[in-house]
Amino acid sequence: MKTNSFRRRTLLSADVLPLAAPALGQEVFPSRPLRLIVGFTPGGATDISARAIAPKMGEALGQPVI
Repeated sequence: MKTNSFRRRTLLSADVLPLAAPALGQEVFPSRPLRLIVGFTPGGATDISARAIAPKMGEALGQPVI
């Protein structure tokens, strides 16, 4: 019974470990400038709020926000 449990854990870990490899090779997010898209007319309350938030968002993330 113990052999069956050991074999199951071994096979499960052998199946799961290759799935972690792509995560190690990815670039740090965000790797390019962020685009903040506001779906309302320019000059509206939503647009003004987005323009006010964008610089602080860029400082916090360390990336330019367009």
